[in-house]
Amino acid sequence: MSERMMFGRRGLMLLSLVVVSAVNAAALEISNLYSPRSRERARRKSTEFIILHTTEGPSKGSIEKIKERGEAHYIVDVSGKVYRIIDRSRVAFHAGRSMWNGQTNLDLCSLGIEVVGWHNRDIAPAQYTALRELLDELQRIYRIPDERVLTHCMVAYGAPNRWHKRPHRGRKRCGLLFAKRSTRRRLGLDGEPAFDPDVRAGRLVEADPYLAKVLYGSGQEQETALAHYGGEPVYVIAKGRSAWDIARDRYDDADTVYVFPDGRQRVGSDIEDWTKIPPGTKVIMGSTERGP
Repeated sequence: MSERMMFGRRGLMLLSLVVVSAVNAAALEISNLYSPRSRERARRKSTEFIILHTTEGPSKGSIEKIKERGEAHYIVDVSGKVYRIIDRSRVAFHAGRSMWNGQTNLDLCSLGIEVVGWHNRDIAPAQYTALRELLDELQRIYRIPDERVLTHCMVAYGAPNRWHKRPHRGRKRCGLLFAKRSTRRRLGLDGEPAFDPDVRAGRLVEADPYLAKVLYGSGQEQETALAHYGGEPVYVIAKGRSAWDIARDRYDDADTVYVFPDGRQRVGSDIEDWTKIPPGTKVIMGSTERGP
């Protein structure tokens, strides 16, 4: 084979790779669905993390709420369509009370991506494709390694309450699915944090041992702990399942309703003695589209 022919073939192969790369790079389509709050939000001074969320509810109600309140930079719908909600250079209020490695208020240094779905159910194939491409793009732009692509349940923490006397990890289950190693690999994430730096340093205590095993346990520990979150959520107080276990830090909110076995109802903000909540009491969260 002549050098000219070899060069020609190599050139065609290189050209093909460039074309394929260009097609892949252009495959991600993002539609603008900006929140009315986008322009009023401050610009972030740094972008150190990407935080993944699950809406805990279906598309329509979740997207409307997130858009109205400006609670994410992007939403990935079940169809795989990606929407911009808050300009990626600005602050979105998605992480709430949050901490990672001693750094708090992560809204100021992170991007938030909401994925329509639930923390304990797999997402659609189209969502995997879209989210993988979105993560690849954002990680390249901001130089964010896989170990700093976190889930909301990794960074959220709770203030002291009657069940936990110290600030604690375990306030959220949001995004739990994206801590699963097989899920992360499908998203092109080859790494994950090996431990909770704030629990290890004593800044927080661990309030949910199952959650800790899902996030940082061995492969077998992770799979065993994930079974704890399988199936439909149970919103009934029982032995070993307190109001906090169900509603987390919203247990005493005015829009959290407790329906006692005799039919009486009380809202969380009116309850003073939590030791007298009888087993069998149903807990109804105010934001039923998103769940606890």
